[in-house]
Amino acid sequence: MKRKILHLIPTLSSGGAERQLVNVVSNTSNELFTHLVCTFTNSSFFAPEIEEKGHTVKELGITQKRPWFAAARKFLDVINDYKPDLINSWLFDADITTRLSKIYRNLNIPLVTSLQSTAYDQETILAGGWSPLKVKVLKQLDKLTMKLTRPYFAACSHTVKKSFQRHLGIDLSRTKVIYNSITPESLISSQSAFERIRKEFEVPLDGFLYLNVGRLDKRKNQTFLIRAFAEVLHNKANVFMIIVGAGDLEKDLKTQTKRLGIEDKVRFAGRRSDIPDFLQAANAFVFPSLTEGLPLV
Repeated sequence: MKRKILHLIPTLSSGGAERQLVNVVSNTSNELFTHLVCTFTNSSFFAPEIEEKGHTVKELGITQKRPWFAAARKFLDVINDYKPDLINSWLFDADITTRLSKIYRNLNIPLVTSLQSTAYDQETILAGGWSPLKVKVLKQLDKLTMKLTRPYFAACSHTVKKSFQRHLGIDLSRTKVIYNSITPESLISSQSAFERIRKEFEVPLDGFLYLNVGRLDKRKNQTFLIRAFAEVLHNKANVFMIIVGAGDLEKDLKTQTKRLGIEDKVRFAGRRSDIPDFLQAANAFVFPSLTEGLPLV
């Protein structure tokens, strides 16, 4: 009999945790497991890849911020219909929602919390520009729901495991380190990648191209990257940069390039699924992220 795995993640927009969930679902045996992936909203980016592997994606239609109680009620309906053997949560809001669901109904279903970052470390809080008071409140909620439901933990690195043990006192006997994975086939680029990407983004074939891939937010530190690139342009003329990704800082980053007078040298590609082609087209990959659990790029 197939084991039923139910996942919950806030969205399936591009991101490291989202990519890792897709990797897990796509590379487990269809003869042994069936997966249902639930999101609060916005599943369109990665949903086709999951569905292509024969699994199901379901949106709960939750759009409000901190939607734990509303999401838990809807998630319980999914649990009742799907009757999973295991529930796997990804990222904070999903963690709290799955635990509230278990508390509401006193469910006897194992919970696995995937840990993807050093969220409570001081450098992570500073990098994200988060309110220390807000983080403290969320940390206590995390700790309380953890104690009430006793989930298992899958940490993406030993650093992340040690961070959560230090901040939340997670039970190490219920914690495993499972490194983030990359499917080798996913790194194969098309034969015309070099010319195609450079033509699409108007980068000369003989130009030196820097590439950055990541969510556009404070922790990924593209603001610093753009300043550094402006310094490079003082000495080199035939250089360019493509930034692949989307996020809250996109407008600010574009404004920054205009203020520095380098908007003709920096390209914003948005969300893309053909990352291997960008890697093939670039001369150098730059990754100024201030904090990571275990990066996938």
